[in-house]
Amino acid sequence: MTGRTRTRKPSARVSEDTVTSSGTAGSRAGLHRPMALVLAAAAAVLAAVLALELFSGTPRVGDEVSYALQGRIFSAGRLFLAPPAVAEAFAADNVILTADRWCGKYPPGFPLLLAAGWLLGTPWLVNPLLFGFAVYGLFRLGSKLYEPGTALLGALLFACLPFAFLQAASFMSHVASLTCAIWCLSLLADGEAGRSRPRLLAAGLLGGMAFLVRPMSAVFLLPVPGLLVLWMVYPRGARLRAAGTAIAGGLLPLAFLLFTQWQSFGSPFRSGYAVFDRWESFLGNRHGTRRLADIFRENVRWYGESLPRALWAIPGPPLLWLGLVLLKPRKGDLVAAAAAGGLVSGYLCYYYRDVIYGGPRFALESTAFFALLLARAVVNTASALAARVRWPVARFAPFPPKLAMATTVLLCAATVWREVPRIRAHALSYMGVPNDPMAGADKAGVGPDALILVDFEDPRRSLEYTAADAPSFSAYLFRNALDPSTGRRVFARALRGREKELMAAYPRAGDVAGRREPLAAHDG
Repeated sequence: MTGRTRTRKPSARVSEDTVTSSGTAGSRAGLHRPMALVLAAAAAVLAAVLALELFSGTPRVGDEVSYALQGRIFSAGRLFLAPPAVAEAFAADNVILTADRWCGKYPPGFPLLLAAGWLLGTPWLVNPLLFGFAVYGLFRLGSKLYEPGTALLGALLFACLPFAFLQAASFMSHVASLTCAIWCLSLLADGEAGRSRPRLLAAGLLGGMAFLVRPMSAVFLLPVPGLLVLWMVYPRGARLRAAGTAIAGGLLPLAFLLFTQWQSFGSPFRSGYAVFDRWESFLGNRHGTRRLADIFRENVRWYGESLPRALWAIPGPPLLWLGLVLLKPRKGDLVAAAAAGGLVSGYLCYYYRDVIYGGPRFALESTAFFALLLARAVVNTASALAARVRWPVARFAPFPPKLAMATTVLLCAATVWREVPRIRAHALSYMGVPNDPMAGADKAGVGPDALILVDFEDPRRSLEYTAADAPSFSAYLFRNALDPSTGRRVFARALRGREKELMAAYPRAGDVAGRREPLAAHDG
């Protein structure tokens, strides 16, 4: 035969990284997975320590309070509670409190995960564990898109990003959303390996869970990367079948969402957002709406300034390092770029934005995929440098991986060092919640049976909130029994002129409602 034979590369391997030769790669391949597992465990431990030492295992932001309360309600086998007596004394931001309902306003996905933590008495541990799963899941996904060494560098960059591990120490839902999304894509990328149908169903289930946790983030982040993975991994005739199987797996979380909304709010299609604020929309809320063009213009400038500051300490123009990925482009770059870019692009059009726990929190999920792209940029730079200086052939293979690893470690160290002042500030308090909420009550000598009215207006250690809007009562809300009337100590907001009403509703042997000095002093 005189013609050329074209050999098709295996579809399950989206790309190969040419930095290492097959011999050296083979000698190290067995180490990457154990190293990734150790990294994931270390990341979970770090987040758990920060959750206790920085934040005292306490929800500190209005969103966190709502998530934690709903998780506690779920752990009791309920979808909502009847309002307590003198309901205004237990009001919290982002919590629905009507004549017949007391529950969180957010989708039920993350509260469902927190419910497991409440049942075990450690709700603060849920996010750290999910962070560990996210780190290992990122390595697993990166190994499907690239080679294990690049994937390990990406996982390390993500695990050492303060924006990520501070979120993981909190009660915010972004880490849960990211974990579900990463594992969804990772299982999709397994291709037609053994047991592909169960893995596709699991991928769909996790994609549905990502939607159940943060619907908008899932819509912005998952569809395009998911289609790209199916296109790259599955043969033409199997793509539609694989997509259908994954979609079938996502129906269960969707059904749970519709059920909880029907039972809680009277209609499968009425969300907690609509109950809390009927004017809530993509472009605004009860405080007003704006034109999409105005929102986009303002957000482009705002995210352009805030997002690079929340990423790695790389000198030079923001995000310029992304261009280094193009030195040796891979198909897997499309998946990572579509996930990161899709999420950020979607929120550029959303009316609300804020910086919490180290960065613009709506962009948190994108940082994992930026980490993979940065790892690719580092590896490409190491390869280009090795080729340019004409490193001796005998030493060519080990040089780029060592340089890439050293560069990655330096980036991680520089980033953490840069963020040390912010981390120390978080250690004092955040948004008006003291680290030791019981210090004032203990100092006042409050007995085991008491009605304690929380009344103070000076969150001296708050990072950003003022005295007027600091949700300082939230530190005490979870000191109550789920039904406050059944607990021994009752912590309630001090409602001026309604002290007698509160004392009548919650009679306790050691009532201290008459004290004018705040029992919840900021001395923690």
